[in-house]
Amino acid sequence: MELNSVILTIGSSVGFFKLVNCGIGKLPIPETAQRNAWKWKNISTSFVHSLITGVWSVLCFCMHPQMAEDLIETHSVFSHALVSVSIGYFIYDFFDMVINQKISHSWELLFHHVVVITCFGISVLTCRYVGFAVVALLVEINSIFLHLRQVLRMANLAKSTFYRVNSMINLGTYVVFRINTLAWMTRWLVLNRDLVPLASYTIGSVGLAIMTAMNIVLFCRLMRSDFMKSSREKEGSPVVSLERQVESVERSIVFLRQEQLSLLHGLHLEILSLQKRCTELTQELNMKPPGRSEADVQEEEQQLEARCQEVEEHLQEQQQVQSDLRWELSQKSVLVGALRASLKEKERRFLEELKHRSHRTTALNTELQKQTEVAAYLSFQLHSAKQKLQQQKQQQRRRPAQLGTDKPPVHPSPQASASSPTVIKPKRRSSSRPSSHLRTERARECVPRERVTGPEEPMAMPDPALFLYPYRHRSRPLPPHRHALQEADGEESEELDQGASVSRLATTVAKATATTASTTENNAE
Repeated sequence: MELNSVILTIGSSVGFFKLVNCGIGKLPIPETAQRNAWKWKNISTSFVHSLITGVWSVLCFCMHPQMAEDLIETHSVFSHALVSVSIGYFIYDFFDMVINQKISHSWELLFHHVVVITCFGISVLTCRYVGFAVVALLVEINSIFLHLRQVLRMANLAKSTFYRVNSMINLGTYVVFRINTLAWMTRWLVLNRDLVPLASYTIGSVGLAIMTAMNIVLFCRLMRSDFMKSSREKEGSPVVSLERQVESVERSIVFLRQEQLSLLHGLHLEILSLQKRCTELTQELNMKPPGRSEADVQEEEQQLEARCQEVEEHLQEQQQVQSDLRWELSQKSVLVGALRASLKEKERRFLEELKHRSHRTTALNTELQKQTEVAAYLSFQLHSAKQKLQQQKQQQRRRPAQLGTDKPPVHPSPQASASSPTVIKPKRRSSSRPSSHLRTERARECVPRERVTGPEEPMAMPDPALFLYPYRHRSRPLPPHRHALQEADGEESEELDQGASVSRLATTVAKATATTASTTENNAE
């Protein structure tokens, strides 16, 4: 390529990457990256350059493999254009950082860009070492993952799986395409020392040395940032924060002590040197040569007095600084004592609160167990009473049917029994047993109205397993024939048993209610 073509290519490259930067600025930026939008656009533009030049450099060797054998003279227009485009990007990035960032924050990258522009410019202008420059651009394959890592960190995706995978790939490509490539280029430059002019050899050697040092530093930073990061302690606990403050204050105290000792040591050495100098000057005055006048001696004395006065002022300033440091040390000691006392007080309160809650939990568990037992017992008593009432109701309903069985049944004829089912009609109750009728009516009056008009089938007892209490002593209903036999004799005893059961149930319920209320009041107190 001619000089005009090279200048046109470099200028087009500068304009292209400027347009890429403006286009990235119009795209949506993550909230975490909006604080430094310029850095987001700059890194994204660098990512585009790395992607283009990394693939382009590989294609150069694939399309023109002879260039790998001769890195000095052999090259193609395709590879020459690649180096020119890279020069345009580095020129654009150099001015972009100078305009938008402080030089003290980016002097390393600016120096790197100057070295690269110088080396690549010599290669493009002389049309020599183009293959060597293309080998150097293989480093941009690792820059793809390096810039992608920075983009993910700015987007607050540093804890994602994609970031971890990219970090591992970045580290692997860093070793292969940066460290190994630079080492191979250094080896090639040393082996071909006789074929390279002195100026080019010097510039190339200095550039490779600088790039190697920067890459080693960057590799250490990557390792420390992505793979050697220590686990952080959990924050939020007041005890941990106080302990950290105490440790920080103790470290400050140790640092102040060391500074004070070093300051005192320096002052002591300076005082000794001044005393020695004063002794020497005194000896010189005593051994004054005959050629010196009185005016010279007075002038020298004045200079020595001025020097001594300056030293005394300096000593006073150092003493004042020392007193300030001692006062600050005493303040730090007071702060350490206050922090330790606060830490002990908070720990004591925490232990008291924990003990109080433990006692209260034990009391509530005990009370819950007692209430569960009382509830199970009451459920059992209620079900027993309900069964007794149902049994009485069934006995009263069966009694009229059993009273009509005094007459012998009428036996039908064989013909009638064959043609229709047997129907047994009970005899009418004779009026000769008024006492049995009166007992039946008296038993009906004892049963509550709602029990008489209620459902015929008894309701099932709730499951007492919910109250963790075994279901025992269940009363079983008597067979129908035993009801008939014990009807007349057991009516009065059943009525007495029913009354006694109801009274016992009411007494139990009252006692359980009183016990629950007293326990609740005690817990509230």
